Amino acid sequence: MEQILAALDGTTFGLGIGPYSRVPGDPGSIPDVPNDAASAHEYDELGAAMRAHEESERKALRAYRQLASASSDPLVRELMRLVIEDEVRHHRVFGQLAAMVRHPALAGAQSEPPRRRPAEDLTLEIAMVQFAISAEEDGARDLRRLAQHCSQLHDGIVALILDLIARDSLKHAAILQQVLKRLEAALCSSPVRTD
Repeated sequence: MEQILAALDGTTFGLGIGPYSRVPGDPGSIPDVPNDAASAHEYDELGAAMRAHEESERKALRAYRQLASASSDPLVRELMRLVIEDEVRHHRVFGQLAAMVRHPALAGAQSEPPRRRPAEDLTLEIAMVQFAISAEEDGARDLRRLAQHCSQLHDGIVALILDLIARDSLKHAAILQQVLKRLEAALCSSPVRTD
């Protein structure tokens, strides 16, 4: 246990939520998140906060790995494995986001809708994304219903995992909404085939 606590030494979690929220005048706290018209200073502050968060996640990941290997309970080891997998993925995504914040010129270029794609292709892609959004939302609803039915199974762990998967499905639907938005913007500027 002491090794796990030592691995967490000084680690804070979150981005301005709960006890780890912004403290005015504290250089170690998370700054207010700038809007789209952020100044260079705001980008610098956000970038510094994101780098600090990346470091705290690295420490947490070490602690999670230690806990997973130290536990004699196979269920604890498996649950920690799930947390570790998510943290590794979060770390990768967060690193990409931090790079985008550090280089706002690149972010602007990447956020422009793609140009010059045939409307027919875009229309088909839009239909596929709309179908995927519905499937993700329906899947989340079904998983939550299933979680309610087995809420006592294995002390609620099965229901917890099902609910977390449902949340992932809703996260996927939110990401797909952004994909849909970009495709619809591209459709508005795309040429129509006249073959």
